[in-house]
Amino acid sequence: MPDIVIVGGGIVGLCTAYYLAANPAALPSNTHVTLLENVSVACGASSRAAGFIGGGPAWHKEANQDLARLSWECFEQLARQLDGPNTYGYRHCSVTGLRVGAGQDAMSSYRQLPTGTLPLAQKGEARQPWYRGDHVNLDTSGLAAQLDPAQFCSTLHAEVTRLGVRTIIAQPLRRRGKVIETTEGDVAYDKLLIAAGPWSADLCTLLNIPRVPVGSLPGHHIVLKPGTLPAGYDSVPAEAVMAGVGGSGSSDDLAATVTAGGQSNDLSAAERQQGWTQTIEFFPRPDGTVYAAGENNVPNLIGDATIDGRENRLPLTGRYVHRLVDQDLVQRMLRSSAAVSPALDVNNGAELVKADLCYRPVTADTMPLIGEWQRDVFVCAGHGPWGITLAPGSGVVMAELIATDLTRDDVKLSADISGLSPHRFRAAKL
Repeated sequence: MPDIVIVGGGIVGLCTAYYLAANPAALPSNTHVTLLENVSVACGASSRAAGFIGGGPAWHKEANQDLARLSWECFEQLARQLDGPNTYGYRHCSVTGLRVGAGQDAMSSYRQLPTGTLPLAQKGEARQPWYRGDHVNLDTSGLAAQLDPAQFCSTLHAEVTRLGVRTIIAQPLRRRGKVIETTEGDVAYDKLLIAAGPWSADLCTLLNIPRVPVGSLPGHHIVLKPGTLPAGYDSVPAEAVMAGVGGSGSSDDLAATVTAGGQSNDLSAAERQQGWTQTIEFFPRPDGTVYAAGENNVPNLIGDATIDGRENRLPLTGRYVHRLVDQDLVQRMLRSSAAVSPALDVNNGAELVKADLCYRPVTADTMPLIGEWQRDVFVCAGHGPWGITLAPGSGVVMAELIATDLTRDDVKLSADISGLSPHRFRAAKL
């Protein structure tokens, strides 16, 4: 019986398992798909991410754009098949760019889209915005959505289990030929997929496979229950807000509020080097809470244990990530949130529900590795902040690659991934 083993139970591994199991006709008869996970399904960034989906091409580098297009189509189809709005909070959203204060860094340079058509000015809504500052519509493509990633992964795992995928929770120990020895016994494979996110490189080393060039980017986030909202709001609407916060160079009330929030000056060179930021992103969720993210440490591409005294080494497993939350960064995010909206001020009725961080898998050029790494061993990792957005499309093309005889010249995939080959970094020293 042919065996396909996927190591990594995050959103990429789950999507690949789903598209393999949902299309059995594309596989040899009696093919068995196994999901091998060290801790628990979606224990890392897949359950801690914001869940924002940017499907339009303007969000992505050219090499990712066709994959993003395919992923959007998959998300829409999955939402219909799996009752996404009710099972994992799937909904379309608008995207707003926000400037708060007048500092040099006051407008977020991250995710400013050329498709934004309105100037930095109030847009004349019928009701007062729930945030302060000048704002602009960032996404006119209509291809923006959100979901709860933990609920999405749980739903997808239940579906792949129904389709016959076997899940093994065990720690891989070593590889012997085409057998992975684990704490729960041997797992044989004919084809192997490494989809362990930021742990992919270490997993390759453990299994005596050439190390894939994937590092990690620790990013903090908080979840807030808003306080009193402006008149006309029962809850925060489905509107992702990419905010830039600054306070220097102005004496108006807004700048004074920002200064009181602790963001009174532009970033110093040392702060930039440490990964500090004055940009913060807000993603309201259907349950009424607001997920806020924006404080990153320096990417761990060189294996440094600390950056200026801050823990930066990837923990051994996702089980230990929560122990590394940096309370200084959490406090900065709370101050930035208060500067953006009184409803998000913990000193004005808002409630801090959660403070956490996740390690996102990153590459030197910020684009994922998708393809065959060595004979019968594939890799799909390094999606950075776009892991949720690109996961379904990645799952489709990985399923196609695994099920295809790659020696043929007429191999056609559902998306163009020609710029995402894992071998583009063969000469890099990471």
